Amino acid sequence: MVMHILNYLDRPNEAIELAKTAIRLTPAHPTLYPAILASAYYGCDRHEEAIIAGEDVIKRDRDNLDALLIISGASVGLGRIEEAHKVTQEVLRVKPEFSLEEFAKSQMYKNPRTLEKVVAMLRKAGLK
Repeated sequence: MVMHILNYLDRPNEAIELAKTAIRLTPAHPTLYPAILASAYYGCDRHEEAIIAGEDVIKRDRDNLDALLIISGASVGLGRIEEAHKVTQEVLRVKPEFSLEEFAKSQMYKNPRTLEKVVAMLRKAGLK
């Protein structure tokens, strides 16, 4: 899916526009669309919007790991460390064996600094 790939290519602004269009054109859209939107907002350091989009996913799929990770990292980005720690507990409820090292290996970011930033934010949120 193009909008998902754009996030990994460090083109989140383009991903935002495509995700918004997909959501608008598909009223009964899958949770993937707002999850991609949340990721794109996060990639643009638009943390408040990333949290809102992530919460839209969680309303329909309470155990969506990607959305929980975005909300946790975005909360750190806003300086809401206590809130991030609460979301981190949800991440660990969904995936008790979660590992930042394994997570990092599964990510396909073109720019290694983008991945470093994501991992650093999640570490500040209390993930290991």
